[in-house]
Amino acid sequence: MRRLMLALGILVAATTVHAQLVFFDTPAIDPVAPTNGTRVMVRLQHGSCSDFSVVPLRKGFTIDLAHNAENCPILPIGGQVFVDLGYLEPGTYTVRLHPDPYEKPSLVETRTFVVAADSGASPCVPGETTACAIGRFKIEVRYRGAFDHAPVDTFARVLQAPLQQSESTETAFFYLDDPANIEVMVKVLQAAGEPKVAVLFGVSTPLPLEITVTDTRNNVVRTFTSPLGAMQGGADFGAFVK
Repeated sequence: MRRLMLALGILVAATTVHAQLVFFDTPAIDPVAPTNGTRVMVRLQHGSCSDFSVVPLRKGFTIDLAHNAENCPILPIGGQVFVDLGYLEPGTYTVRLHPDPYEKPSLVETRTFVVAADSGASPCVPGETTACAIGRFKIEVRYRGAFDHAPVDTFARVLQAPLQQSESTETAFFYLDDPANIEVMVKVLQAAGEPKVAVLFGVSTPLPLEITVTDTRNNVVRTFTSPLGAMQGGADFGAFVK
């Protein structure tokens, strides 16, 4: 009986330590007063025995961060982790940190922050790394210049000769090193009779990649990603309002 009680005590202690392995840093949000024109980061502290990744899952204005950190038999390695939320539209957001995907919701730690509208919106100006679609939407592509899960760190270049454009649609093409090797295609489409503006994209590189499309009229930003090895395209038919 004593052995059973001892085993239960060790299990409870291990669970308690595990729940404290990852927690919000102070301040938790960087920058502390974000706008829809700035990238938002969540700052975490961890005491796990090995590196781990935290993938944000957004549903409306709620963002869930779940992880599965390893418990430590002696001393943890510890460190700081930045979770990139990208560009967010104005509003009040709640970030929920789950100590483990399998823990009960009562163990969730939360933080609330406000993204304000940036009044300093400016027209799109095309450049070496910036494409302008339909004169209003700014498109930029960044990628990670290595085969790992680190944040994107390099701007892709714009092929300066769009192959398809009209009053209602425009397609931008990006390359990483060689202009003859197109790696990313981004199309902005505002179909007649539709209240929304669509964004469609294709990716042919296995490197981690992020596409940022900004509505310079309303200063609203949408971000699309392709993880390491995915070469993942997609479409958002309600990305912007006309």
